[in-house]
Amino acid sequence: MYLFSYLFAAALLMVSIFMMPKGPSQAEKKLDEDLRQYFFKQFRRRTTVCYLIGSIGIMIAIAPFVESIVIMIGIASFIHASVCLLIYWSVVLLLVAWIVGLAGIDMISTSNYYLILRDRQIVERRVLEEVARKRKEELKSESEE
Repeated sequence: MYLFSYLFAAALLMVSIFMMPKGPSQAEKKLDEDLRQYFFKQFRRRTTVCYLIGSIGIMIAIAPFVESIVIMIGIASFIHASVCLLIYWSVVLLLVAWIVGLAGIDMISTSNYYLILRDRQIVERRVLEEVARKRKEELKSESEE
């Protein structure tokens, strides 16, 4: 009866394990402080998402037993079991919303990161163009003499 729930929970756990990001690479360690901070924050966000996905998988796996757990603990005497189930699934939805929020933040952060890289490249290109222009003028003035 709960086979689909268990399969889905197992799939979520496997996804969270295989999505777990690795630590910073050697190339990332050699970057300047701003870029290292970007990669560190990205690593933290993605690690948090993996833990949240795993938590949701575990919550889905134990969902069929929530009602009996509530009755066993004795909470059912002053809160109806269906209210506990509503609270339980609300927490699951809150975790999903948290994942979506972190994904949105990650998209915005990545976009800003690439804009910063583009701006740095534009500045570097302008500096190189200026150096090339000055060098051309020097060669032109040397050839005229």
